[in-house]
Amino acid sequence: EVTPDSPAQRAGILKGDAIIYLNEEKLKGFFHFRRKLLGLGPGREISVTILRDGKMLEVSGKLENAPKINN
Repeated sequence: EVTPDSPAQRAGILKGDAIIYLNEEKLKGFFHFRRKLLGLGPGREISVTILRDGKMLEVSGKLENAPKINN
């Protein structure tokens, strides 16, 4: 799932893309990816390598603050 108007969407990531690398570091799964993002913090430029339709693509973007969730 890619949230509409999110940094991921603006960087060109689509639903179904598999994120393989973050800043050239191979990821071990979704939770590893989230931990790495949280450790970088907002304002950092990052690059991710994704697998889409059997092809590896590199996209980049700037990290932003996580949206607030209202319960």
